[in-house]
Amino acid sequence: ALYSPLSLGSGIAGTKVVLGGFIIRKFLSGATMLIKSIGLILAVASGLSLGLQGPMVHIACCWGALIMSLFPKYRNNEAKKREIFSASCAAGVTAAFGAPLGGVLFSLEAMSSYFPQKTMWRSFWCAISTAVMLKYFQPATGAENQLVQFQVFYRGQSFLWYEMVPFAFLGALGGLAGALFIKLSSKLHKLRRGYSWFRQHRLLEIGIIGCVTSLMTFSNVFAAEGQSFLLQHLFSHCTELQTSL
Repeated sequence: ALYSPLSLGSGIAGTKVVLGGFIIRKFLSGATMLIKSIGLILAVASGLSLGLQGPMVHIACCWGALIMSLFPKYRNNEAKKREIFSASCAAGVTAAFGAPLGGVLFSLEAMSSYFPQKTMWRSFWCAISTAVMLKYFQPATGAENQLVQFQVFYRGQSFLWYEMVPFAFLGALGGLAGALFIKLSSKLHKLRRGYSWFRQHRLLEIGIIGCVTSLMTFSNVFAAEGQSFLLQHLFSHCTELQTSL
């Protein structure tokens, strides 16, 4: 907030505005990308419950803008810029979750207002290239050191046919829990906007949130470890675990 105000938040909202045809000066600058990258590294390393998707999309679009500035064909053509930004959104989601098709669909459905067929193919190959490079830089061993979130491995048969019913039930519960979370988050956001204290003490608010999160997570054995480590245990048979929680 002090050095790069435009790097605040996830970056999804601002990226959608840019893809809609508007220009936000310095939103995709090198300084914004640098501050955003450092903040993302520190936020993820702290163990806070923060996602990678939004910042990775913003950083990917910053890289796209930086590379486009080297070529007059793209630098002086706003339509070409939007195509590159659409592909960058797909690359950002792929880098966060390791899902190229999911990245293309996210860029198509949630981000881009103009998405012709040629842009879809270019976004797809951009996402595939991101997945290949992500796999290349993936740590060799240790599930807790994986770069991709929510990556699990099955040994043998992954599930049985009669388990589809409880899976569907869990999916419905997950959707309801997500809707409740969004509603509570919206109410909390409106509550925060009604008090000037939060705007005047942003750093103190972040410190309080960090302390509360640390006390709540590190005192719980299931929340103390990282997401990749916890998912490894959730998707492993009890006989395969070498350590106990």
